[in-house]
Amino acid sequence: MRYLIPILVLISLAVACGGGDSRAVVAIGDVGGLGEFEVSSLAFQGGGRIPPRYTCDGEDRSFPLEWSGAPEETQSYAIVLDDPDAPGGTFKHWMIFDIPRSDTGLRESVDKTEVIVGGAVQLRNDFGRTGYSGPCPPEGEAHRYQVFVFALSEPVALGSSASQTEVLDAIAAVALARASLEGVYGR
Repeated sequence: MRYLIPILVLISLAVACGGGDSRAVVAIGDVGGLGEFEVSSLAFQGGGRIPPRYTCDGEDRSFPLEWSGAPEETQSYAIVLDDPDAPGGTFKHWMIFDIPRSDTGLRESVDKTEVIVGGAVQLRNDFGRTGYSGPCPPEGEAHRYQVFVFALSEPVALGSSASQTEVLDAIAAVALARASLEGVYGR
């Protein structure tokens, strides 16, 4: 059974964080009507500072994530990492989907390949790179970084050449529940 979940998708012209490159960027604004579950990271507490090793100022490796309490009917997971405070609008740092239902998290330093062990797929982020690219805000105020983990009733089943909009629409169509975690980073 497909769950049709309303999703507010904002499309705006954005200036890449620190890159000065303009492109259309898709952001999750609001996903309503979903159940909730828990996500955490051993790297930082919710609302806390993201350590530099997970940013462009450090090793730029993905931070570990753990989740629990997803609905039993979950068949796969998807993760979206956004910077809603980017100068030109929300900036996508990571989109990964078709994470197997048996997984309850991701290890630190996920490979930056289109398909990772287990079959999960990663899109290009708004830096134009495949996989995770960490926080890299311009100097000044700290930015918020929002991690959304979606429990899905079926895999997204799109390849790495899919657009952000196509993937977000596919996630919205099969989302059962959502977990979120926010960290901050500034320079």
